[in-house]
Amino acid sequence: MGFARRRSESGQTQVEYVLLFALLVFGCLVAVLVLGRGIEGRFGSDGPFGSTTVPSTPGPFTPPTQTSFPTSVEQCQNGGWSDFPQFTGEAGCIQFVLGLTP
Repeated sequence: MGFARRRSESGQTQVEYVLLFALLVFGCLVAVLVLGRGIEGRFGSDGPFGSTTVPSTPGPFTPPTQTSFPTSVEQCQNGGWSDFPQFTGEAGCIQFVLGLTP
């Protein structure tokens, strides 16, 4: 009795894997090109969301160019501390002035 040897065809060969990979890469490239052109206008400078440039005019707040400091306790008393935005009260202003003198 002779038994015929059977060739197993289960599983994929290396060539089939390469072809599937190439098809997958090609599909991804096509999708990126098609979708890229479709959404390009939405996020560009001429899109419906307006310009992507930063406005050159400052907002409502502009920082002070030079901060002044009190040099005497009298400048801090009777509400004078409010002329110096870095202090939240008269006590902090007076402590600052007293810390200046050695």
